Amino acid sequence: MEHREELLANMLAQAKASVSAVTSDKAAYKALITKLLVQGMLRLDEPIIHVQCRAEDAALVKSCCAAAQSDAAMRAAEMITMTTKSCTVTVSDVALEGSLGGVLLSAMGKPPRSKIKCDNTLDARLNLVYQELKPQIRASLFPSSIKGVIVHEAYDSDDEGEPGPDEEM
Repeated sequence: MEHREELLANMLAQAKASVSAVTSDKAAYKALITKLLVQGMLRLDEPIIHVQCRAEDAALVKSCCAAAQSDAAMRAAEMITMTTKSCTVTVSDVALEGSLGGVLLSAMGKPPRSKIKCDNTLDARLNLVYQELKPQIRASLFPSSIKGVIVHEAYDSDDEGEPGPDEEM
């Protein structure tokens, strides 16, 4: 069991290495940051949004804010309930240190006391995908351990062979 968890941890580390390569292509990374900002702005739906990023990404994130605000405003106009967006960038020197990249958006108070947060960091997105795909990854890596474990849904161990209310005797 320990070996399996170690194998999964190694796979996650390899995926992190692959994801971190995204930040080296500046044009692609700028487009990604802009999309992450737009998504966060639309998700938060607040008039003032604070953006935290890695110190090395600060200039890039600041350069993406105007385009993201414009795109979010255009999309918000399509949705009647959305408010106008403004974007304040605060560079984090601790919160996102060691992060793969991306942005952390927050509203209703200045970080770290913000009441609403939208974690659009590459780490958070990778972990989300990893957790969602973990069953498929395990089934693909360890198919023999899955066999015989699946129990028929209709079987209840407390049933003692008695027919259920919908079954005929």
